[in-house]
Amino acid sequence: MTVEVAGPKGYEYQYLMTVYVALKAYDIAESQLIVEKKGGEDAELIIPVEGGINIIEVQVKSEESPLNLNSLAKWMAHFPDASAVGNLLSRLEGDPKRYALFIAKGRCTDETLLFTTKELIQHSTKSLHYPLHKDKVDIFLGFLSNCFGENSDLNKKRREFCQGQSKMYGKSKRSLQAISTRILVWEQLNQVEIEEEIKNLLHINHSIPQAKCESVLRILYNSVTKARDERRDVMPDIRKIISEHISQRMFTGTHTERREIASCKQALKEQHVLLLTGVSFCGKTHTAEYIAETFRNEGYIGFKVSDIDKASRILTDMSTENRVCILEDPFGATELEKDSAEVWSKLNSLITKSGEHRKLIVTSRSDLIQMLTKENHMSKWKIQNHTWFDLTVTDPGLANLIWEQYCEVNGVSDEIRLKIAKGLDVSILQPGQLRHLAFIDSSELHNKSREALEQMAKADSNQLGLALMNKGNLELNLLLLVLGMSTSPTKGLPEKVLFQFAKELGLDSTELFEQAIEYLETHGYISFKNDLWQFTHPTYFEAALFVIEHLGRYKRNNITKLIDISVSSIDSYTLLNIVRKFERIYIAHNNDEFKKLIMDQAFICLKHSSPAVRDAVLPFMISRMSELTYEGQKLLMDHIQSGYTDGPHLDWINGRPVIKGQDGYSLVDFARFQLSIQLSKQQSEDILKKLAYPEPNNFVHSEEAYKICEYLIIFPNKETNIRYLQQLMTYDEAIIRSKVAFFIMKNLAEIKELTEVVLQDRHPFVVKSAIHGCFQAWPYLSTETREELSINLHIAFQKPDICAATNNFMVRFSKEHTSDSIDWQGIDKADRVKIWELWAEFFPIFLNSIPIMFLDVDQPYLFDTIIKSAKYIDNTKIKFSLAEAWFNWLERYLIKSVPQDYGLGITEYLISQVSDPILRRPLGRKLLNMDDSSLVTVSLSEYIYYWDLLSDEEKNDVLELLQSKRYDSRWIRAVALTRKNIPKEILNLDSKVENISHQPIERWSDSLPTSLLSDCLAVVTGYPFILGSIGLVETDVENWRKILFQIVKNPNHSSFNIALDYIIRQVINDRLNEDEMDIIERTWTSLCNHSDLAVRNTCFQRLLEKTVNVNGPNSKRFWTIFFEATPKEEKEKYIQQILKYIERISQNCRQIEEVFGEVLGYEIFTHLLDDIVILNSIDIIKGLPIEERMKFMEEILVQNKPRLFQTINFVKSNFDSSAEQTSRLRELIKERRDEILNAQRIDFQSDLEIENWIFKHRN
Repeated sequence: MTVEVAGPKGYEYQYLMTVYVALKAYDIAESQLIVEKKGGEDAELIIPVEGGINIIEVQVKSEESPLNLNSLAKWMAHFPDASAVGNLLSRLEGDPKRYALFIAKGRCTDETLLFTTKELIQHSTKSLHYPLHKDKVDIFLGFLSNCFGENSDLNKKRREFCQGQSKMYGKSKRSLQAISTRILVWEQLNQVEIEEEIKNLLHINHSIPQAKCESVLRILYNSVTKARDERRDVMPDIRKIISEHISQRMFTGTHTERREIASCKQALKEQHVLLLTGVSFCGKTHTAEYIAETFRNEGYIGFKVSDIDKASRILTDMSTENRVCILEDPFGATELEKDSAEVWSKLNSLITKSGEHRKLIVTSRSDLIQMLTKENHMSKWKIQNHTWFDLTVTDPGLANLIWEQYCEVNGVSDEIRLKIAKGLDVSILQPGQLRHLAFIDSSELHNKSREALEQMAKADSNQLGLALMNKGNLELNLLLLVLGMSTSPTKGLPEKVLFQFAKELGLDSTELFEQAIEYLETHGYISFKNDLWQFTHPTYFEAALFVIEHLGRYKRNNITKLIDISVSSIDSYTLLNIVRKFERIYIAHNNDEFKKLIMDQAFICLKHSSPAVRDAVLPFMISRMSELTYEGQKLLMDHIQSGYTDGPHLDWINGRPVIKGQDGYSLVDFARFQLSIQLSKQQSEDILKKLAYPEPNNFVHSEEAYKICEYLIIFPNKETNIRYLQQLMTYDEAIIRSKVAFFIMKNLAEIKELTEVVLQDRHPFVVKSAIHGCFQAWPYLSTETREELSINLHIAFQKPDICAATNNFMVRFSKEHTSDSIDWQGIDKADRVKIWELWAEFFPIFLNSIPIMFLDVDQPYLFDTIIKSAKYIDNTKIKFSLAEAWFNWLERYLIKSVPQDYGLGITEYLISQVSDPILRRPLGRKLLNMDDSSLVTVSLSEYIYYWDLLSDEEKNDVLELLQSKRYDSRWIRAVALTRKNIPKEILNLDSKVENISHQPIERWSDSLPTSLLSDCLAVVTGYPFILGSIGLVETDVENWRKILFQIVKNPNHSSFNIALDYIIRQVINDRLNEDEMDIIERTWTSLCNHSDLAVRNTCFQRLLEKTVNVNGPNSKRFWTIFFEATPKEEKEKYIQQILKYIERISQNCRQIEEVFGEVLGYEIFTHLLDDIVILNSIDIIKGLPIEERMKFMEEILVQNKPRLFQTINFVKSNFDSSAEQTSRLRELIKERRDEILNAQRIDFQSDLEIENWIFKHRN
C-alpha cells in the first residue's frame, strides 16, 4: 500500500479520502468505518441494511494515470498481506453484500466509464447493462491472469490464483458481470478540490462556521490517523468532533406551529429579510429563533444580537459563509432609544448591503414602531418593500393550542388549565403570558378566579411596581429600596444587613417592617434561602427598581443615605450591588442636586479598598464623563491612565482582594507576593477543572482566580478552553479579567466566542490588555480574524477612556522589556513589520481621540516611537498619516499649552521620512503658518537643516515665511540667522545681512542692527526661557558664543544682560574649558568691581537666580569673587537677599559652605537663629534619657522653625529609630521638613516675558 503526502496543508491523500468517505456516510445510522482493517483494504465501510449489513471495501489510489481495465484488474487482484488466497475479487464473489470502492485521482477511460459513480450504492442493472460489458470480460480476465509475475514464490502463487479465477469466470461470464455492479469508482478526486468539498460539507451539511472548517478538517484528519493506528471504527470520533464544533442552536423548547410560520420562512428564503412585530409577549423572539434554527439546519450559521452595528458586521462580512442573524429589539426593548431613527436608517442600509447568502430577522414591538414612524397603519411601516409580519395572537384556537402544550410540558393542573382555556374565547392571552402563567408555582394559582389568573399572566414589572407604590406603605417602600439597591436577580442580602440598613435609614417600627417582608414573601416576590433575602424572579426585582426610580424628592434622599452607609461598611459585596444601580438611578432621577450626590459617591467608590467596587463604578463614570466638571474629568482620566492596583499592594480577605496601600514596596514585599501566588500542578489543575465545569457549591473565589491567571494554559479541547476562560471573564475584578483578556487575545484570538466576550467588556483596563494581546498575536492571525479585530480596534481607539488606558502602550510602543510593551523576543523582522504596521494603522486614531485637556502623552516617547517606526514602515502614505495625526494632536495641544521640544519635533519626521514633497508640502505649509511661534520657529529650524532635501516649492514656502509681516517675524528672522550653514537664498533676502555674513563673526556685533543682534543672541542663549525650551535644531552656538564673550565685557551694550545670563549659566553648569574659564573669571572680577552699583546689582541678581534654580560646581568661586569686591557697607544688603531664598539653596547642597565658601557661608549661617538654637539643643540633650530628649526636642521644634534643609535632616538622623520618636515628634519633623521643601520659589525680574511671541493657547 502506498501513501502519498500532497497538498498545501500536508494531508496524506489516503486519509483525506477516508475523511471524505466518513462524511458521505455520516447520515447513515449506525454506519461504521474501520481504517486499514487487518487483512482488508485502506478502509472498510459497514452500512446496516434491512436483513443485515453491506460492507464496502475502500481502496484509495493517488496515481493520476488513466483508469483502464488493466488498472481495475490489478486493484481487484489485491490480496491481504503475505497471502495468496482471498483477493478482493474473490471476497466480492463469496459475499453478495460486499462492495469495492476505488477512489482515484485519474480519469476513467471509455472501457471503465460505466464503473464511475458518486454514490455508495450498487450500479443499476436495468436492461442488463452491466458496468463490465460482455465483450470486455475476456480483456479483463486477460489482465487478471497477468497481474503478478514470477519473481517470488508469493507472486507465483498469487498468479496461479488469479489465473484460476480467469478460467472460472471465462466459463461463467454473467457471474463476473453481476459482481461488476458492486465495483464502484470515484474518479478525478483532486486533493485540493476534495479539501474544499469537505469544508463545504462541514459548513452546509453540519452547520460549522466557515472560519472553523479548516481546523475541524485537521481534527477529523487526525482522528482518522489515530484510528488507523488502532485499526478501529472512526465514525464515533467523527460524529463527536462534528457535534462539538457545530454552530450554536438558535432554538430549543416547545413550539406550536402557527399559520404565519410558513409565510415567514418563505419571505426570509426569497427576500433574505424577515420583519416580525406584534404586542409584548406575542412570540416574536420565539418565532425568530425557531425560523433561524430551520435555516441553521440547512447550513446557515446563527447569530443573535440587539445592536445594529453588530448585525451589520455579521451580515456584511466578506466571507462566503451562509449566516442568519436575529436582530432583537433594535429600537429599544421597553421604550424607544434615543438613536432609534438612526437605527432605522442603518437597518435600511443593511438590507441593501446584505448578500443573498445572508438572512436577517428583525423583531420589534409594534407600539415602538408606531411611535418611531408616527404611522398608525402597519402597511406604512415598510422598510424598502419589506412588510412587517404581525404575530399578535388573535385566534382563540391558536392561543388554546399553545396553552395546552405549555400545560402538558409543566404539568399544570386540570383546574387551572380549564379555567384559562374557557376564558381564551373572551380574553386572549399572548404566548409569552401563557408561558409565564404555566411556570408559576402551582400553589400560587389554586383558588384563583380566572380573572385573577389572567391578571397574573399579564402583570409586568412596571405594573407590579406601580401597584406596590400605590399601597402607600412606608415600610414596604423602604424594604423595596433596600432590597432593590442591595441585591441583584441572582444575589441576595443577609437578613442582618437588611435590618441594619433599614434602621440606619430611619426605620420606626421593626414589627411593621417584618410585616412588609412577610407580604412580599407570601406573594412569592421574595424568598429566604441560605440566610439571604432574594427576589424570586427578575420581574419582581425590576418592580423594586421601578419603585426606586420613581421615589419622590424627599424619599430619594434615602438612596444617597443607603450609599453612604454601604460605602462606610466593610461589606464590599453589598456595595458592589448598589454601585451597579448608579447608572439607572442617575438616569431615572432628573435632578441636578441628586445627580451630583451620586457622582460624588462614585468618586468615593473609585478610591474604595475593594478593586471590584472601583471596577464596577468606573464604567458608569466613563459613560457620564461629559457631565463632569473639568477637575472631575481630569481625576477620572488620571485614574484610568494610572492603571489598576496589583501585586504586593493587594491583600485577600475571604477570597476577595483588598487594596492595602498605594505606597512603594520593597524587594522583600515583592518576593513575598510572588511566593503567595504560586500554585502546585495539582492545585492549578483543580482550579482549572472547577472553572471549566463550575458547580454551585464548588466555586472558585477571586483569590484562586487571580492566582490561576499566572498558570493559564491551552487545552487540546477547544470547548474546555472556552468554558474556563469565559468563566474567568465573569469575575468582578478587572485585575483578573485583564490578565485573561491578554491571554485570550494573544493565544486564542481566532475563537470568536472568547474575543467577543473580551472586546465587549466595559472596563478600559480589560480592553487595554486585550489590545496588547491582540498586537502581540497579530502576525499569526488569519485574515478574517484580523478584519474583525480591526473593526473592534477602530471603535475602541475612538473612546477617550481607552485612549487613557492605552496611552503608555501606544506612545511608548518603541520601549522594550516592560509589562506594558510588546515582547519582541523571538519575533522575526517580517512579523515585527506587521505589528508596527498595525500600530501605524491605529496610532492616528488614538492620537486624534486623546482628550487633550485631561490627558497628557509622554512627548519624548511620542517623538522616539514615531521616529523608530520608520525602521519598519516603508509606505510613504502611512508615514504621512502618522505625521498628519501628530500635527492634529499638536494643533489641539497648542490651545492648551506650549508642547515640549520633543512634541514639537514633527517637522524632522515629516521631511526626513515622507520622501514625496508633493504629499508632505500641504502639511508643511500648515506648520510654517501656524499661529504659534514655538511650532513655527522649530519647524523653520528643521526646514533649514534639511534644505537640500526640499523641493523648490518648499523652499519658496520658507522664503515667504521669512518675508511675511507676522507679529513674530523678528523671531523668525533671528532663528533663521542663527542656524549653521544658512542657505544662500535666505541670506540674499536682506542685502545688509548678506553683506555682513561675509565678515568675521567677531564683527557681527558691531554690524548687525541692534534689535536683530539682541534677538539672535536671545535665540542662541535660550533667554527668555521659551527660546531654550522648544528644541531649535542646529543652532550655531560655537560662532555666536564668540560674540557673547565680547559683549559680556561691556555693561553698556544693549545685549549685556543676555550675555551675562548665558555666561553665568555656562559657569554654573561647568561648560567652559580652562582658557574660557580664565577669561570669564577676569571679566567677572572686573564687573564685580565696576564703579556703577547697577552693574554689581545685575551681576548679583543673575548669580543668585542661577544658584537658587540650578547651582553647580563653580558657584562658590563666583560668590567669593563677588563678595571680595563688594564694599562692607553693601554686604548685609546682599546677604538679606540671599536669605530670602536660603530654603531653596539648601536643597541644592549638603552644606551652604559648598555654595558660598566657609567665610561667607558662616556669615550667612549666623543670621539663621532658629537653626542655631536647634543644632545647639541637640548637643545639650545628648546625655539625657530618651524620653526627656524627645520631649525637649518637641518643644524646640514647636518654638523654632529651621530654614536649612540640613538642619531638619540632622534632627531626623538623631531621632531616626521608631523607638526614639514619639508620634508628635515624627509629625513635627515632617511638618518642618515640608515647610522647607514647599518654600515658594520667588520669581526673578530677569525671567522676562518674551515680546512679539505668539502663544496659541493665549489667543
